[in-house]
Parts: sequence; structure tokens; C-alpha cells
Amino acid sequence: MKLIIVNNKAFLRLWMIVPLLFTAPQQAIAQIAINEGSNRNYPTLTDEDGDYEDWIEIHNAGNTPVDLYNYSLSDNASPGDWVFPHRVLNPGGFLVVFCSGKKRVETTPFTKVVSDSAFQPGSGWNAHQFETPFLWDGQSNLVIDVCSFNDFYTENSIHLQSATSYNSSISAFIDGSSASALSIGSTAQMRPNMRLNNAVIGSGNYTNGAYDYPAPYGNWYWSARHQFLVPAGELIAAGLVAGSIDSLSFSVSTPNSVSYSWIDLSISHTQLSSLENSFLKVSGNYNHTNFKISRDGEVITLFNPSGSPISALNVQCGPAIGVSVGCLPDAALTTHKLFGLPTPGTSNNLSIPSDGMAMEPIFSRGSGIYQTPISVSIADLNSPNARIFYTTDGSDPDTNSLLWGGTPIFIFQSGALKARAFADGRLPSIIKTASYLLNVSHITPIISVVTDNENLFGPTGMFDNPTLDLLKPASVDYFDSTSQHKLQFSGRTGIMMDGGWGGSRNAPQKSFRIKFDHSVLGEGPITGPIIPGRPNRTTYSDFYLRNGSNQYLRLPYKDAAQVKIAGEGNNNYYSAWRPVTVYLNGAYWGLYELREKLNIEMFELLEGADPDSVEILGSTSQYGFVLRAIEGSTQSFYDSYDSLLQIDPSDTTFWAEADRHFDMKYYTDYIIAESWMDNGDWAFGYNNLKLYRSDATNFRWRYCLMDLEMGLLPSDDPNSNCSRNFLASLTAADTNNPHLNIWLRGMQNDRFRHYFINRFADQMNTQFLPSRVLAVENSMFNQTILEMPKHYQRWGDANNVPVQLSELYQTHLLFQSELSCRSEQVRNHIQNELQLPQQVDLTLDVYPLFSGSITVSTVTPEAYPWTGTYFDGIPIKIEARAKNDYTFSHWESNDLITDTLNPVFIDTLKTNATVFRAHYNSTSSNPEVFAIYPNPSSAGITIKPILPIGSLETLTFIDLLGRVFFVPFEVVGFNEYTLDVSALSKGHYIIRYLSQTGTSFHSKFIKL
Repeated sequence: MKLIIVNNKAFLRLWMIVPLLFTAPQQAIAQIAINEGSNRNYPTLTDEDGDYEDWIEIHNAGNTPVDLYNYSLSDNASPGDWVFPHRVLNPGGFLVVFCSGKKRVETTPFTKVVSDSAFQPGSGWNAHQFETPFLWDGQSNLVIDVCSFNDFYTENSIHLQSATSYNSSISAFIDGSSASALSIGSTAQMRPNMRLNNAVIGSGNYTNGAYDYPAPYGNWYWSARHQFLVPAGELIAAGLVAGSIDSLSFSVSTPNSVSYSWIDLSISHTQLSSLENSFLKVSGNYNHTNFKISRDGEVITLFNPSGSPISALNVQCGPAIGVSVGCLPDAALTTHKLFGLPTPGTSNNLSIPSDGMAMEPIFSRGSGIYQTPISVSIADLNSPNARIFYTTDGSDPDTNSLLWGGTPIFIFQSGALKARAFADGRLPSIIKTASYLLNVSHITPIISVVTDNENLFGPTGMFDNPTLDLLKPASVDYFDSTSQHKLQFSGRTGIMMDGGWGGSRNAPQKSFRIKFDHSVLGEGPITGPIIPGRPNRTTYSDFYLRNGSNQYLRLPYKDAAQVKIAGEGNNNYYSAWRPVTVYLNGAYWGLYELREKLNIEMFELLEGADPDSVEILGSTSQYGFVLRAIEGSTQSFYDSYDSLLQIDPSDTTFWAEADRHFDMKYYTDYIIAESWMDNGDWAFGYNNLKLYRSDATNFRWRYCLMDLEMGLLPSDDPNSNCSRNFLASLTAADTNNPHLNIWLRGMQNDRFRHYFINRFADQMNTQFLPSRVLAVENSMFNQTILEMPKHYQRWGDANNVPVQLSELYQTHLLFQSELSCRSEQVRNHIQNELQLPQQVDLTLDVYPLFSGSITVSTVTPEAYPWTGTYFDGIPIKIEARAKNDYTFSHWESNDLITDTLNPVFIDTLKTNATVFRAHYNSTSSNPEVFAIYPNPSSAGITIKPILPIGSLETLTFIDLLGRVFFVPFEVVGFNEYTLDVSALSKGHYIIRYLSQTGTSFHSKFIKL
């Protein structure tokens, strides 16, 4: 019997008779069915990006073709989540759809129509006769792909262009390379005027600049790539008819007169109505839904155009990797089986089904640090018993590996044990993995990574293909930094290359990422206070093991120190750090920086961002210096930037209007950080940029600090040092660079300019004080240096470890010297570049002590007197604020204050040094006459009179039982005394202060 489901009524009736179908001799078959799917796809199938995404397969089991137009897929009970474009599925045909969340529709491969090795543009129409005609179907939109190259720097040809209401262009370039295989570009609503056959598309008079894109003949930076979208409506309006397209011409007003080494043109049909920042694949795109399949599995439903469900498949593959679930036979509505060998795009009828999975073996000893050799036994939980195969070299066990026969396995050197159960009729078990590290000790946490050597080395190994973001399975054990190195986490993960091309990917010791929460290879986030610098963060779905990148073997923590110095405690985001020791398949793999990823999870945990609202963009050398969407879309950034360009910098509302698109306080702190650190490897070349927005930022863009190590010595940048005038480079920046033009436009506005200068001074008076920056750097040096002998033994010159340690120490001193001298130089740069009259030493003080505070610009010091350096010529706000039981009385007179009774001063500091001292009056009937700090305390305290009460004669402590304790004190200044209270018991006390004049005063104190 064959049942064809043609409407919702039949479908509902089918579900009512499901119990009967399980016993029926023949299977009910749907014409259009979800035939197979996997939420554990690795390494079966990659999409056009090389990613292992979830997938389902649609099968036409009928005898007639079906156009899937307006059919839809959903991961819930409602139709329309993702809608099919026109796609005819022939009888017996199969169609794979990736459930990736990428939201793409299928595109056909491009047809190469021109490959010219000697082209020189001229004025007017530049015609390219096709070597292979392109057949237009008369109804689809067209995408034209242009790749060009000349092997020296020049200027772009000036093209006549037309504005469009949609993204009609993508462009990208590569410096110093003939490669034109970029995958990410910058979109524009501007397209060069062109002619297909004799049909002219676009008549606008807009032009690009000599260094601007889009420009199909644009090679001022060697190799360039473009794609142009032309809707079918515009083609038809221009007079083009279905059939052969034999030529393409671009209109040029001013040619660059360069002979191109080659220029390639390709064309494809598409149903896209607007381009995004990803270039369409020359090989074509697959269909991608806008949703993913849950790690735990979920039902995916296929709906017909009327919204009725016609097929459903519970895509739940269990914990196994690389398996699928599907219909057996094809399109069977009720019999769904697990397949150990998935068959996406082909029939399931010859597949061998499985009724489940063998149970995972158990080891008698878990992963750990052992000081002596050990023996390990393996237990089999399967009934009837399975065959268990194991390995000790990190490779995945199969039936050709060693067969467990009951004899304990003797482990006498650091390594890994893997075992897997094989049982007839069931899928092989999950691989059980343990790492055993013998006689090792470190002051850092230890991460043991176990993976097949083929995942690291060889033709498909990630270490031997460092430019590729290859994903590989691994098992990871995380041991803490205590002397016992207790196991904190153990589980399956994914690993992949990470970092830029500087030192992260091309050094012998590679940087890589661990993906604990990968939907297929991982088991969920690692939990616990992993990074001390993030005490409130206890969840990590992934983190980055960094080799020091550009400071590899020299000062590997340099970037970590710089981003912490510049980013902690202000309006900046940065990646926190701790050093860790890594073992790979039992072999010592050296010291790494453990760094958190600037990803959705970080912003969700740090500031409560809704994950669905997060957009993260990046631009780095690894991805062609092009702004790409890591999460979200680049278009929203360009929309924000275009809105900012519409705001007049001279308008008094500039700050408020610009702040709607870019968080101006965060942006200011970001520019200050990059400037102070002298980071030339940055926005000037569209490198090392990351920016983010979400509901937590009110959808305003904020930039993130990353990869600062080219700034200040030691550095591979020959021009970088503590005296370089970075501000001069900023003021001379290209206005076409959006990341820097925000600052250039802002500096034309008084409010922004004043805020930037005063905030820079604030930061140098607090954030960048030598005492603070040296303490941060020195702490990281001390956490690193003791592990470096082993590290140099492994990765450096094993015969000259003492020499390398000495060089590391000298490099550390050089970096400290650079940090110490930087603020003095930057202050001079600000004064000179921005033409300010002078620098001003400002002192703030309050009387009585602890009676109030003073805020200058954005800084409110905690202790007084306080001194900082500011700039004359810029208005600054200084405000006195009384504490409880006090009121502001007056300012002590100086040459700048005209109204000593007004607590707020706003004016320029027209002097080279001045003191602002605020006086407060007590409103309490029993004012405190002396201060105790810290209070509470467990050890030493300081006592200082607030009011003139005379010198101290004796101090006594009285507890709640009335007992009196005499505590000796030491005079450390004028009417300031220190004493040790560690001998006192914990509790509450009254301190009696007896002055030399015989007057006594009392105050409360808590002993911890």
C-alpha cells in the first residue's frame, strides 16, 4: 500500500493511525518528506563556508516534479520560519538544507565569462567580450563577480556610478597579494554604470575617488574583488531579453592607465534582492534556514504553501558524533532509524540502521596528576558484553586498535588512554578518554588536550594548515594551580586555530581555541572562577590559548598587560588573562596565555546583553582587513555611520545625536587607550578592530581593545616607542576611514573636544599612573617568569636557557621604562598638537578630613590632598560634594575662583599650578573629631584628628563587656598615628582618645 499525503486532512488522519502503522507490513510514504537529518554533523558534510552545520534532507518520493516555492521549514509548530525559494525537486530527487541560522537561499555556480591577462582601461565604455556566453533566464536577478590584479600600487579608475536603494555592491582588496579569493567585503548602495549587450544599466553621475570602492578597475592595493547585483526588473527595463549575454562594459570617466596582470568576470543567477557583506560563493550557495537544531534534538516540520504540515522528523541523534536519523525506507512516515554512515543527498534504502549506541567504557582511574606509574583497568557496562578497543597515543580507537583483554594497562609516562565499545547492531560507544600526567608540577593551572595526531599534523591537520580555521575534535582536562593540581573539568570539546597571522598562527607553538560548548563536539561550558581577573565570571563556553603572538618568546603577556592597563575600570572591553601550562597527548606543549573570547557569552555575562540582540564585527589581517560580521550584519554599522555623517559637527546637539549611534564615552576611552599605548597596528590599516552592540548598549556601537602589543617597546614596529606622537597620526587620519573619522568629526565639536582632552588628562592622572601600570605589568611578569625555563627548553634554544631568561628580564625592564615615560610624552603631544597654552598642576583638598569630596572632570579622588595634571585653555568642571552630616561652606580663595560660595567651578585653568580646597561644616550635634581607617580592620589602623583637638596622649579600647585595653601607637606625621590591633579579639569597640590637654573623645571601631 502506498499513501501519498496531499493535504492537511490526510496528514492529521495519518497521525491518528500511527500505532497501526508500526505493525503494518508496508510503510506509508509521503511524496515530499524530510527524509534524513543530523544535529551531530561532523565530519560528514560541510557547507560552502567549510562549516559543519546541522542539516536535513528533503526527498521527492513521487512521480511528478514539485516546485518547493513557498514550502517552509520550522523548528516549532508554526509554518513560515524559513521559506523555500523557487526550486524544482524532480521525482526521486534529494535536496539538502542546512539548519545553520545563516538564512541563505540556494545560488547556482558562477559562469566564468572573461579571463583577460592584458587589460588596460580607457575613457568611456570599456567592453569585455565574453569567451563563454551567459544564458540569462529572463526572470532571475544577476550577480557579476569581478576579480582583478596588478602587481604594484596605483590609483583606481574613476567610474560613473548610480545610487540604489539596496546593497548593490560588495568590494574588498588585499595588500601585496595576487589572491582574489576574499570571502568578506564592504557593502554599498552604489553600483558602476554598466552595459550588458546593448542594454545600459544605470545613468548616474556619481564617481568614486582614486582610493575608493566600488571600482571594478580598482587596484591601488594590488588585488581587488567586487560583486554587483542587478535585479531582473532593471535588466528588463533596460531592454535586455532572455537568452545569451555576450558582453559587459563599464563606464569610466578617468582611467588609471594601468595594464592589469589579469581580470576575471563571472556571472550567476540569484534570487537575492540585496547583497550582504559575504561574497556569494563562485561554486554556489546551499539553502540555509534561519534557525539551528537544538543540541538535544527537536522536531523539524515541513509545511506546504498553504501552511499545512506534510512531514516531520525528530532530529535527535543522541551523543554520538557523525550520525544521522532518517526514514527507512525513503520517505517512510513512521520508521525512523539511526545511521552510523549518513547519506545526505542520496537514498537511505541501502543504509545499515542501528537500534541505539553501545555504552561508554569506564576506567578504574580518572584523569589526573600522578607522581608514580599507575595501572588502569577498563570496565564494560554493555550486556551482552561488547568488544573494547583502546589506544595510548591519542588516536581514536577502532576495530584495528588494541583489544582489551582484561590485563591492566601499565602507564609509566605521561600520555592519554582512549577506549571505545563496539557491539553488534548498535553504534559504537562514545570514546572514553583520560589523560595521565606523571611527575609534573607547575605554578599555573594545567590544561591537557588529547586528540588524534592527524587532527594536528599532516594534510588535514590544523597546525600544518594554520591559515585555515579547521575544526577538530578533542578531549580536555583542566587542573587548577594548587600544588595538588585538582581536576576541575573533563570533557569533549572542539579545537581550532585562532588569532591573526602575526605570531599566533605562524610560530612553531600555535595559538588555538577550545570550544567547550560546540553543539556537536562539546559537552557544555566549563564552570568556575577560571580567570582571577574576572572574579564574577564563572561560565566559559570557549577560550583562547594564545602563544604571545607578536611577542612570542619575548614578552608573551605584553598584550594582556596592555589591555588590562588601558581597559580595566573604565569604559572599555578587553580580554582577561591568566597563564596556563598545556600538555598535548601527554607531551609538554609550553606556557600559553588563557584569554577569554570577546563573544556573545562575554557580553551576556558581563552586562546582561540579550544574546539574540548582540552584533559583533571585526576587521583583521587574517580576513583581508575587511569589516566582517562575526555576529549580526555589517550593514547596521554602515547605517549608523551614515547617520553620523549627516550630523553637523558644529551643531551643539552633535554629541547627543552621535551618541545615539556610537557610545561617545566608550569611544573616547577607546581612542585614548589606543593612543596612549601607541598602537600603530590598528585602525589606520583596518587591522585589529572589533566592535559590538546589543540591547545592553542601547544598540550603540562600542569598540573593544585587542592586540595592542605593537605599541611601545618591545615592538616589531620600528617607529613605536614612548615618545612617538600618536596624536599627530590621528589628526592626519584618512577621513574615508569610518573608525577614525568619528574622532575627526568629533574634534570639530566643542563638547567632544573638551571632553576628549579632559578625559585624557583624567586617565593619565588615574588609569595610567606609573604606580598602577607598573604594578599590573610586574604582577604578570612574576606569574610568567618561573614557567619560562621549561618553555624555553621546549620552544626556544634549549642550550641557552639562562641567556633567554636574562633577555626576558631585560625586555621586562624595557617595557616598564616605556610605560613609565609615556604620560609625560603624551601630555606634551596633546599640548602641542591641539595648541593648548600650558599644562596645569591641580591640587584638590578638603577640610575637615573625610567631610566631603571633590570631583574634577570625571574623577572623584578617594584620598586628599590629591594632585593631577590638566590643560589650560579647556573649560573644566570642579565640584565640591559634602558627605553625610556635612554641608559645603566655601572654597579657600585662589586666583581662579570668583565665587567661593558656589560649590561648582566651570572655567579654564589659567595658571601653571593651583589648589582647590573645599571647606565643609558639620550638621551633626556630635560631630566626629577624629578619623579611623581602615574601619573595620584586622591588623593595622591609622588615626587622624579631623578637628583641632590637640596631640594624642593615650589611646584605650573598650569592648562590649567594659574591659579596657591599652594599645601603643606610633606618630607618623603631624597629628597622625598608626597602631597594631591584631592582638585584639574580634568584635565591637569604643576608642577613647585622650589629648595632651586632658580632653577625651570617643569613636566606634570594629575588629575583624
